[in-house]
Amino acid sequence: MTEYMACGGIDPGNSFLWLTLGGIFFGGGFSFILNLRSRRRPAVFITMLSAAVLFMLAAFYTAGFSLEKVRIMLVWSAVFAAAGYAGFFFWKSIGIPLVFALAVIIVLVWSALLDWRCVVPGREICSLTVLSEGDDYIRIQYKTPGGAAELADAAEQSAYPVLTVIHLPDYFFLAKSGEI
Repeated sequence: MTEYMACGGIDPGNSFLWLTLGGIFFGGGFSFILNLRSRRRPAVFITMLSAAVLFMLAAFYTAGFSLEKVRIMLVWSAVFAAAGYAGFFFWKSIGIPLVFALAVIIVLVWSALLDWRCVVPGREICSLTVLSEGDDYIRIQYKTPGGAAELADAAEQSAYPVLTVIHLPDYFFLAKSGEI
């Protein structure tokens, strides 16, 4: 087992992913049944509503059937239900640009997090070894648990590693679980 993992990718264990999908399908289903034009299709409504219920059950399963965050989960679902309703009801003017914008956002965030590493709290993230010292420099080799090693030169006699830990909120489901 590796000590760290890549952060890029959608986390299927995050309940907000399933809430997002459930909200979109819920709103999309209602756009097919509430349409006053000839596009009203009860079969599509029932299919999308069934998928929404399955996604909502997956959300509560991944949340451990806990109701601690039920308020934010309901608001999150309602926002995406409204987006799904608008996207499917006005599919030419809102739906297509919305899908395109979401695809661009997902690709940009995923590629931005591709080189980052998620860490498990309490695990070793790297080791430092002093290779040589001089009067005005120090050469250090650092290794990650995955086996990658790099050299670093410092212009001073001492070197200190700097680590920034970023805690991502639960609703940021485009990154794997853990800390960055």
